[in-house]
Amino acid sequence: MTPPDCHVAIRAAGERTEAACIRLAAGEVGADRVSVIREVPFSAALRRGFEAGVAAGRAWTLCLDADVLLAPGAVAALVAEAEAMAGGDLFEMDARVADKLLGQVRAAGVHLYRTALLPEALEHAVFDPKKRRPETRVKKQMRARGYRTAEAGLVAGLHDHEQYHRDIFRKVFTHARKHERFMDYAVRYWRRMGHGDADLRVAYLSWCLSRAINEHTDFTVLPENEKVAIDLRAFPSTLDAILLPAGLSEKAPLAGDGITPDTVRRRIEAFEVAPEFRRDRPMIEAAGGNRRARLRGQLRALGPLGALRAFGGDRLRAFGTRLSGREEA
Repeated sequence: MTPPDCHVAIRAAGERTEAACIRLAAGEVGADRVSVIREVPFSAALRRGFEAGVAAGRAWTLCLDADVLLAPGAVAALVAEAEAMAGGDLFEMDARVADKLLGQVRAAGVHLYRTALLPEALEHAVFDPKKRRPETRVKKQMRARGYRTAEAGLVAGLHDHEQYHRDIFRKVFTHARKHERFMDYAVRYWRRMGHGDADLRVAYLSWCLSRAINEHTDFTVLPENEKVAIDLRAFPSTLDAILLPAGLSEKAPLAGDGITPDTVRRRIEAFEVAPEFRRDRPMIEAAGGNRRARLRGQLRALGPLGALRAFGGDRLRAFGTRLSGREEA
């Protein structure tokens, strides 16, 4: 079978699944169409991934985080869905993943870019390491230039499965600031499941520590874009002082062939959304996400009249922000 016309740029930061991620990606497109990016901070890895895609010269560039394990056929399906969209103004398409830590299926870690538009992004977009979501910011800047982004319907892989405890700790510490609207249900999910799942126990420990630090840190003195750290250099390389008292120890490395495509497929099929998320989802969507997700959540949580009032309030706040000059350029 001819592989899709796509280059995969894997953004790696020492994840336990790095070798497995590379192997699975190579199985999708061929080893000669995979490159590994190890730049830090993340904004530098984002830029370097774009550059790798341009240099490879394929029609599409898939920027893939090394904590994602691709499902069989995912790249071909994602490229086919992107190519089926009319016009050449599609800049990027997200795919969804089965996210273990957050207990939901969501868009994360799998980003398909039209390679022909990457030089324009490299020239005009700002890859700011201080922004809380550098990739989202770049996509926003390209939308302002007239290009589209989209979300694919397929579940392309597993996210945050089989990770080192130190990476789970770092990820949750970041989630506590980056995805605040998820934390109420996620903490209940981690506390309930942590008794039988060491990963989720570590997640709960991380949240507890992040909460303690946040309560004793005056984040109001920092600019908003500096309140979230996604640079692994800011975190310890070992968590023995935290893990050992909890009766845990760090995991052994994972072999590159330790996860097969069939394993990924079966885990996706068996994945269950956390009931805590399912119950809270309407209010979560009403509080965050893109405009369509917010409106959908407001309709579910508040009813038609309440949603209309909330939507009008959102628009007025957005107008006020633009008027005062506080909105990001």
